[in-house]
Amino acid sequence: MGKFQQAWMQFTGAFNINSSYIAALEGRAIVSLQMSSFYASILDLSKAIQINASAELLTNRGVVYQFMKDNVNAMKDFQGAMRLDSTFPLAYFNAANLYFGQRQFHRALDYYTNALKLEPNDESFLLNRAITHVILGHSNEALEDFNKAALQSPHCAH
Repeated sequence: MGKFQQAWMQFTGAFNINSSYIAALEGRAIVSLQMSSFYASILDLSKAIQINASAELLTNRGVVYQFMKDNVNAMKDFQGAMRLDSTFPLAYFNAANLYFGQRQFHRALDYYTNALKLEPNDESFLLNRAITHVILGHSNEALEDFNKAALQSPHCAH
């Protein structure tokens, strides 16, 4: 039996002991995702959301929907996460990534900017916004974001 299967069984055992143990559902969802069982991951995250909805759970399910190429449900979850907790930056970041992938660069820029308002020193947020600025022809703003990102992680080879 593989390690993923063992982990999945461990999380299942924990959930069987306590059916409201959200961490077991989250863990099993992650393992399912790593095994490319997207639907199983969605089911576990949906069950966790039913038990106790959070911006993190909604965002995580939105990311799985993105893996499944279901951008409509992904965006619904990101928007739901933002409504539930307007201070959760990953909801904005993932929504921005979705817009970026759809070539809606102005909308992506707005969401990257919102994520950065909440976590101004996040290197990934800065880099993605910088790339968006480049695409939109905002050279000065792009350079500013690239420089900030380089200051955050001067030894990374981005």
